[in-house]
Amino acid sequence: MDDRVYAVLFETALKRLKIVTLRNRGESGSTSFALPKGWDNSKVVAYCFATSKNGSQVSDSEYLIIE
Repeated sequence: MDDRVYAVLFETALKRLKIVTLRNRGESGSTSFALPKGWDNSKVVAYCFATSKNGSQVSDSEYLIIE
């Protein structure tokens, strides 16, 4: 329940990425994040993954739909 969930945001035109901490796995709801200046939201893809609290284990990644 205390695993950390992250998103990897990749702007395909600029070829830049940002790793964002979303929340703990046990928390419900949605998370918002403002894209960095200059990023085109139509060219951003996102994946999420989780790590154990101490970072010793990592999940497979999952594609996210950005709204």
